[in-house]
Amino acid sequence: LFVSKPLALALLLLHLAFLALFFRCYLHNPLALSPARRESLLSPRFIALTMFVGNLIGIVFARSMHFQFYAWYFHSLPALLW
Repeated sequence: LFVSKPLALALLLLHLAFLALFFRCYLHNPLALSPARRESLLSPRFIALTMFVGNLIGIVFARSMHFQFYAWYFHSLPALLW
């Protein structure tokens, strides 16, 4: 199952689609935002959350992964759940 080329292609397309959907919904159009809101886009929390969600999408659509990736990702879950 995990060496299936159709599965790999489907996971890749879903991964890219979800990343595009996330960035379209989450980032909107930064130029149309007020200056105060635009400034908050560069806050450390916003940047970390953007990276953590991007990693979550990657992990969800991964075909296989070594346990060390899950162990590393475990530490970002509290930020995502809060």
